[in-house]
Amino acid sequence: PSTLGRSPDRKIGGTLHWVAATGAVPAEFRLYDRLFSVPDPNDVPEDGDFTDHLNPDSLTTLNGWVEPSLVEGVPGVPVLTAPAPESRVQFERLGYFARDADSTRRKPVFNRIVPLRDTWKKRAAEGGAPKGHTAAEGRPRSDEDRAPAPVPVYQTDQDRIAGERTAAREVDPELGRRFVAYQDARGLSTKQADLLTADRAVSDFFEAAAAAAESDSDAAAWIVNDLQGLLPGGGVAGLPVDGSTVGRLVRLVLDGGVSRRAAKDVLAELVRDGGDPEAIIERDGLAPLDDEAALRAAVQAVLAEWPDKVVAYRAGRTNLIGLFMGQVMKATEGRADPQAVRTLLVELLRGEAS
Repeated sequence: PSTLGRSPDRKIGGTLHWVAATGAVPAEFRLYDRLFSVPDPNDVPEDGDFTDHLNPDSLTTLNGWVEPSLVEGVPGVPVLTAPAPESRVQFERLGYFARDADSTRRKPVFNRIVPLRDTWKKRAAEGGAPKGHTAAEGRPRSDEDRAPAPVPVYQTDQDRIAGERTAAREVDPELGRRFVAYQDARGLSTKQADLLTADRAVSDFFEAAAAAAESDSDAAAWIVNDLQGLLPGGGVAGLPVDGSTVGRLVRLVLDGGVSRRAAKDVLAELVRDGGDPEAIIERDGLAPLDDEAALRAAVQAVLAEWPDKVVAYRAGRTNLIGLFMGQVMKATEGRADPQAVRTLLVELLRGEAS
């Protein structure tokens, strides 16, 4: 410390940055570099291949420790101080990092997106300048061959919105508690927990859906992956249905009362007009086709419509099973059980039944 920022009588190789062992959180760091070791990977001898120039150090994975303030939900750390999942941070002397989708509260993962220094010059000096470069610069002579420069980090709308979700959890401690519980006790991913605690309305909607579906993971997946893209401007608060209605639809899918494909159409109608999922399924005849005779007739009709493909399948092109399945599902309007369709197709295509 006495030499920091001064001119001692000996050369100081560097400054050690450390975190306190009592509160540090274990983390994984993924350091990305150029995928190829030369600017033009196609510049190879006739007997060579572009893979000859793959950079073996294009990804280096390290393990270390970070301050607890970087991990939202750690006991004793105010929620507002932790960066939003989509935000960027700088680790001293290493570069800028973004949190990876694999990250969890127990084991955060950070990807380096911009290094603080470019080692291209050093590599060129040590190994000779690559073709088309000058040894002094280690850089391409033309702009077309120039290695891409680091991209500056900007504050995006996504960062801003993520920050608003983080701030909401600071204002409402119950949201902060749920954010942690959704991951630790209920098995949701960090992304799901983050989106489902954007505000109390979203979180309450999920709670009702999960209770009706009797499955936290399935309710979360339907809300995050399927419902989110259908939401009106007012979010879940503007929906004509509540969370329990969506949860009942999820339960119907899990129980085999409707196919996932058909359930998506039901969900779209619920978002648009409201209603009851069971009533919509009955009205539109979306219940699974469990009549074996009717299913067999549908499969036979498809095979009769594609005789040349049947011959090709029996000659070895077994990947055509996908074509037949698609046609049967189309003919049954998605009501047939895919596994039952596949079993029956294989049986008929092998000539085991007529």
